[in-house]
Amino acid sequence: MESKPVHHWCEMLGGVGIFAGLLTLLIAANEHDGIILGLGGVLLIGGALLRIEAAIRQRNSG
Repeated sequence: MESKPVHHWCEMLGGVGIFAGLLTLLIAANEHDGIILGLGGVLLIGGALLRIEAAIRQRNSG
């Protein structure tokens, strides 16, 4: 089986992180819980950073 490049996995994990972050923020908005709101923000920002990392790796790989 052929191995996927690193930017592929960064992009996939980034997408999952953004989705999980948005879902967590939606739950936190209904519950008015600051800790869950903070967790959603961290997931969202982390996912976005992974997507940026994937774009940089893909551009540098050729």
